[in-house]
Amino acid sequence: MADNSYRHRRGVLPPEDLRARISALLSALGPRGAARKLRIHREQLISVAAGVPVLAGTIALVQQRLAESEAA
Repeated sequence: MADNSYRHRRGVLPPEDLRARISALLSALGPRGAARKLRIHREQLISVAAGVPVLAGTIALVQQRLAESEAA
């Protein structure tokens, strides 16, 4: 039987570089400020920063919104 200890109900682990960028944003703005800036729920951002498994779509959305905010 396969070892699924790295998996939660569903999801994938966020990439380390994304975790670091979101952690820095959370440190700078706090959870509410970062959530407002990226227009993403706080819980999702905290989950990405913590490195817990999230849906692949969440990772894509966070990456997209982070790139948009850095370009602005």
